[in-house]
Amino acid sequence: AAHVLSQLAGLKLHPTPPVVLRDAQYERLWNRLLDREEERFGSLDGLACDKDELAYAALELWKGASARMGSLKAAARDKGTYRNTTNLTFTRWDAQKVARVDNLVLLTVEEADKHDQKSLHEVRQSEPQWSKEVEEVLQRAKQCYSFA
Repeated sequence: AAHVLSQLAGLKLHPTPPVVLRDAQYERLWNRLLDREEERFGSLDGLACDKDELAYAALELWKGASARMGSLKAAARDKGTYRNTTNLTFTRWDAQKVARVDNLVLLTVEEADKHDQKSLHEVRQSEPQWSKEVEEVLQRAKQCYSFA
């Protein structure tokens, strides 16, 4: 139907293939988050999401790619069906808040380590455009899950 409507409107349809992540990739991301929480905070008490919510964040919010890809590479984030997530991990956007789907950002392990060394205020000061982009994505999660 989309193809016919596009032709009638005189538009060329460029379907984007869906991004596919496998169960093992979700499992790895989940385990890395658990390890990171215990390492940084000493327990899992601040973990306020489950594996399904993390899978949603990985696929729907971050498209299986580091948030550092940026808006200039956003189109590339939507291309291709399979993602290599072996070097990715979730970390808290704001370390003062719990690890909930609207406070988790997907980064490479190296990027996450650097992010965790700064306060959110420092990140916002040094990278205002990137911070805005990340917070727009996290706002979508907040709306999807009806967080206040």
